Amino acid sequence: MNSHKVSVVTPSAFRESAESARELAAYYGVDVGLVDEAAAHDIARAMSGSKLLNEARRIGKQISDLEERIPILLHGPIRETNLLGRQTGSY
Repeated sequence: MNSHKVSVVTPSAFRESAESARELAAYYGVDVGLVDEAAAHDIARAMSGSKLLNEARRIGKQISDLEERIPILLHGPIRETNLLGRQTGSY
């Protein structure tokens, strides 16, 4: 049996991490909006494998054999699709 251990970012850990990143951005004069966009990438990491697969299918993403075996790999493409959908008003 092939086992893959992947850490999952909990919503509370994500919020704490994002807040720290915003504070650092403000301190160093970096656009906080850019920090939020970068941090948003990992929001979908808190989803279970089955939810990631279901969401990928819902948005019409082709799922590779590797992604089927290791669904956490879908967190980036899912987040990107949802983020772009929100920006264009399609979600």
